[in-house]
Amino acid sequence: MVLFTNDSQGDPKGVLRTDENLEHSAQLIAKALDVTEEDRILTTVPLFHAFGFDLGISLALKFGATLYLEDEVAPKRIVKLLRDQEINFLPGTPGLYSGLAKLPTAKPLKIKGARYFSAGSPLTEATAETFKAKYGIRVMPMYHTTETSVVAVDRKGGTPDTVGKVIDGVEVRVGDGKSSTSDGPIWVKSKAIAQKSIGRVVKGTSGVQVGAFDDKHWLRTGDIGKLDKAGRLFLSGREDQLVKVDGKRVALGEVEGCIESFPKVERARVRVITDPLGGPMVVASVVAFGKCGAEEIIDHCAKNLAPYKVPRRIEFCETLPT
Repeated sequence: MVLFTNDSQGDPKGVLRTDENLEHSAQLIAKALDVTEEDRILTTVPLFHAFGFDLGISLALKFGATLYLEDEVAPKRIVKLLRDQEINFLPGTPGLYSGLAKLPTAKPLKIKGARYFSAGSPLTEATAETFKAKYGIRVMPMYHTTETSVVAVDRKGGTPDTVGKVIDGVEVRVGDGKSSTSDGPIWVKSKAIAQKSIGRVVKGTSGVQVGAFDDKHWLRTGDIGKLDKAGRLFLSGREDQLVKVDGKRVALGEVEGCIESFPKVERARVRVITDPLGGPMVVASVVAFGKCGAEEIIDHCAKNLAPYKVPRRIEFCETLPT
């Protein structure tokens, strides 16, 4: 099968996944997340999205779990489904959890064995703590890509600034070594990894293209991060989106992820421009859900990003610029 994602320029990129890739992906996820036929899965992300496919229909078909599909992502409706259907397995985005956490009528969910996961962009500590306080369930940050399937998950859900430890059956290295206290390119190896993708070629800094394999079959993901001494993986951005502002490196993907975690934002695209008076500064183009003020987005970023990463200007638009 071919799953589509976007490359760094926003163009479609098809990722070819074989029967063997899908089989290994399902087995690795099931082992890491204790999936059984008793699980009740709710997917609010589309099944053509790799996150919804891998943690939704793939697990349901493979292990006989019950799958609920919902395309109306309204917080009140989602909470009703979680409660009425006793959903114990929920793959979602930070935006979903942020919307649920802000419901004034939220009450604890008394669901046994609840495993709620967040991927796609950074989960802020404020969202994680508010959701836990209101619903009694910790959201588990996860690292998942279209090419690799699930790579790491924080089962304890206690530190949203990390995506947790690498799951069994998957290997990760940062830069040229298996661990690093400083940021570097993330490489992944497992039998679940797609072997081919069709799209724009982006060159990496070590001679191996982003999305390609080296001679030892390590995939260069294009993500940047680090591994701490406890083996926890931290993500900080993308290789193809690193720019400099005031001499400091800024990962545009990190800023975009932060903006998209704001519940009133649908999508964001970030760039750096040079102001004649102020010098280099971060500017964001944003597609919003309904009414949204630029100050709200900037305040949200200021609470979750270093000052030099915060957008100085927000431009609202109906569709993102290419």
